[in-house]
Amino acid sequence: MKHPTQNAFSVDIEGFVESNIQSIDISSNYIDQDKENYEIEANVDVVLEVLETAGVKATFFIVGRIACDIPQVVKSIDQAGHEIGCHSYKHLRIFDIDKETFRDKLSETKHILENISGQRIYGFRAPDFSITEKSIWALDVLKELGFIYDSSIYPFGFHDVYGINETEVFVHELPNGLIEFPLPTTEIARKRIPFGGGGYFRLYPVWLTKMFLKKLNKKGIPAMF
Repeated sequence: MKHPTQNAFSVDIEGFVESNIQSIDISSNYIDQDKENYEIEANVDVVLEVLETAGVKATFFIVGRIACDIPQVVKSIDQAGHEIGCHSYKHLRIFDIDKETFRDKLSETKHILENISGQRIYGFRAPDFSITEKSIWALDVLKELGFIYDSSIYPFGFHDVYGINETEVFVHELPNGLIEFPLPTTEIARKRIPFGGGGYFRLYPVWLTKMFLKKLNKKGIPAMF
């Protein structure tokens, strides 16, 4: 009997302002760390309740500064039986950071998350999926620091911030031994179309996302949503 393909569900834990600060001009009137932290904690509680009701376990990629400011968020995710992943110390694109700074802050964040949760941190996702050709060196840093897998690469080439077009679209082992679980794409008119990320989930109607998922799964390919 053929078993259905299992997809992976993940959540990036970051504030709305900090996740958009490099993309849009945000007035200082809307920047309030205390309010943002309150919203993060409240939203995580809702997500955890939904996942508990659905009987689904997820990976939560958490920004390090959130782990420092509201460690109870990390604890509540861990206590609910979900995997903790790393989402850098701050929500800043990797290709704008020098290699040594990235390594130091990533190592610090990994230790913070492990100390709070008691879990070993295996997975990483870059802010804005920003492991690109310009920051491909980050994959070797991940390997050096003991990460097992990465889920940062979108295998298409027409976004102005992220994406690597000439890369494998399925889960695969990288030359350095790291496992890459890329974000999902589907092919339309010989072009790779991205889906599954939070932005695309908001933009696409739900029926379209479901159709793309089923298309992948029929081929036996799991998707990272």
